Amino acid sequence: MAEKSKLSRSSLLRYLRAHSYVTVPQLRWRFGLLDSDEVSALSGPTGTCYVGLPKRAARLLQDLWREGRIGFEWVADLNVPLVLGAFAIRSGEATPAHSAQGSA
Repeated sequence: MAEKSKLSRSSLLRYLRAHSYVTVPQLRWRFGLLDSDEVSALSGPTGTCYVGLPKRAARLLQDLWREGRIGFEWVADLNVPLVLGAFAIRSGEATPAHSAQGSA
């Protein structure tokens, strides 16, 4: 089994850039966050959403989201925006903002 990476802003962004799309369970596994069932609120450019990660990991995602470096895929059939997964936004790409949110 591969050794888990220490969770930091740079390791998180590097992991997201190395994959076209990463689900929340993949993030939990990769960074050894399997012991917690926490759900954290993220506040960003399109409002507040929720992610099934501990507060520290959620804060790192929130920072990258606010900077426009990552985007999210949302659960479309809930009344609250819940993050399913994340993807890196490459330089020069348009930020998808609400387009990835679906009909939520």
